[in-house]
Amino acid sequence: MSFTRHTCRALHEEHRAQLETLAKLEQAFSRRNVDRGEPTLALLRTLRVQITHDAERHFAFEEEQLFPWLSAAGDIGIVTMLSDEHATLRSLGAELTPRIEQAGAGSLDDPGWTELGQLALELAELQVLHIQKEEMALLPMLEDALDEDSDRELIAAYLD
Repeated sequence: MSFTRHTCRALHEEHRAQLETLAKLEQAFSRRNVDRGEPTLALLRTLRVQITHDAERHFAFEEEQLFPWLSAAGDIGIVTMLSDEHATLRSLGAELTPRIEQAGAGSLDDPGWTELGQLALELAELQVLHIQKEEMALLPMLEDALDEDSDRELIAAYLD
């Protein structure tokens, strides 16, 4: 879908970048013998940045700016569902982050790599589903509901 509102386009572009990383992550960790070299470590560093960005910026923006606005418009169901998913993704990210750091430091043993792979694949699956919901429901809803002034205020808040 093509979005005309700045807020929707910004979130959509972030989703595209996340999906690209998640696809690479699924490919890397779906193999029987995970490559533990620099390409995988670089991918994990990218994932770590995305986990932090999601928790501190993307999810926070949605929860603090978009969800109250949608709730006031009567769209409580999607707000509740996406908020619950944010909590799950934050928790999973918090569990995954130390393992990513251990992998980067070279201190992750074989069972640790197995656990890291399982958590990474779980995160990828849940994040892809979450993004699909936002792309199919949240962003089109916003696209239709936002006027130019509201869009300008929201994108300024997001980019601030």
